Formats: sequence, structure tokens, C-alpha cells
Amino acid sequence: MSESALGALTLNFTIEGRRTEGPEKQAVSAAWFPISAGYFHTLHTPLVRGREFGIQDTAASLPVVLINEVMARRFWSSEDPIGRRLRIDMINEPSREIVGVVGDIRHNRYDREAQPQMYVPYVQHPLVSQDRWVKSRLTMTFVVRSAGDPLRLVPALRAAVAEVDRNLPIFNIKTLDEYVAEQIWQPQQTMTLLAIFGAIAVVLAMTGVYGIMAYAVERRTHEIGIRMALGANRANVLRLVIARGLLLVALGVAIGGRQILSRTSR
Repeated sequence: MSESALGALTLNFTIEGRRTEGPEKQAVSAAWFPISAGYFHTLHTPLVRGREFGIQDTAASLPVVLINEVMARRFWSSEDPIGRRLRIDMINEPSREIVGVVGDIRHNRYDREAQPQMYVPYVQHPLVSQDRWVKSRLTMTFVVRSAGDPLRLVPALRAAVAEVDRNLPIFNIKTLDEYVAEQIWQPQQTMTLLAIFGAIAVVLAMTGVYGIMAYAVERRTHEIGIRMALGANRANVLRLVIARGLLLVALGVAIGGRQILSRTSR
């Protein structure tokens, strides 16, 4: 069993011993997660090198941090990050030693690729209770892996928490499949709405083109009659009408596309 703070914060950090130029100084950023020992084992996330957190990592021990592969490649591309030190931009935060590199995890459903991430032991989480850190101190997410139906473990989990403190609320229990379904629900709904609006737009456009074509043909009825009297057949008349309609459609697409491109470039 392992635990992690709900959500992820993107925090600045500075790399000790590295000099950089410019107004940004040494500040760079990465997603920040307080976790407990066993977190990556539970999620089957591989340890690339170094070590994971263990029972030796306590509130009184050396402050440590784990980073993912993306972060290692981005900020230590030409050197081994193990043993390097960084300082996270947080109240009462000490300098931390990098003790391991773990595999990449996409925590955000909108990320096409994993982003830089750093993990600290939950027991070394600074005791702050203000501003944006208050939620990570007041809430905790337990990640449990089971061999069978995970929902059957809920009574046992509630009993285990009650042994620690009966007043602690337990809420938002869900399986990994349910969590993934919730993550993709909003994009699916958005795509469905876009498809519906797109279909409505196509119907309106077709109705508009039909109305314009009908009006144009009605205005040219006398001309069409003269053409047929002079020997034009049905195919010639249809070609004339369709060519006119396609010209109007092409002009509309060109004007609309130009408007879209101009707004996108702003």
C-alpha cells in the first residue's frame, strides 16, 4: 500500500552548484508529488537507477528526492543526476539529494508526453498549512493493488483507517478503470458536442447553398429558357447551374478559411 497527496503542483526549483545566466537565474520547474515508500511498486513504475524511498527516509533523515526520466534528461542530459542536489521553492524546504530516477508517468490527461516530475517522501513534507499547500497536507490518496476485485477490500481498508482515527473521513473510492473513465469523460463529451455542432453547421450550410441556388435559378429562368430555345440541352443547363453553385461554395470556403487563419495567428 502506498499513499500520495491529491493532485500535483508545479513548483520551481534551483539546481545547486549550477550557474545560469539571464533574469530567470537558476529557477526551473517540475510537477511535485509527496509519496510514501512502495508507491512505484504499487503502480508498477520501473526504477531506472538509484534507489526508491524506504523506511530509512524519515522526517529526521537526509532530505531526498526522486525524479523521472524526462526531468533527468532535460536538466542533467550530460551527467548522472544521482547525488546532485536541488532546492524546491517551498516554505521551510531544505536542500534535497537526488537518490533515484524512475520511469515516466503521465499524470495529466492532456499531456501527450510525460512532463518533468519530482517525488519527495511524504514524511519529509514540510509542515505548512497555508496557501496552495494546504490541500496536500489535509488530504491523502491511497493506491491499493489487489489480486481480485479491489472493491472487496473497501471494508478492510475502512477498518484499517478507523484503527488509526475513527474521525478520518474516507471518500471518493474508485477503481483504476473508473478513474480512467472519468479522466476521458470530459474530452469525449467535448468531442461529441463538437461533432453535433459540426453536423448542424453542415446542415445549415447546405440549406443556405440550396436557398441561394434556388434563388439564382429562379432569377435566370428567362435566360435558361432562351438557351434551351437556342439548342441547349438539359446537361448544358445543369452544368451551368452546378458550376455557379461550386463557385459560390469555393468563395465561401476561401473567405471562411482566411478568417480562421487570421484569428489563429493572433
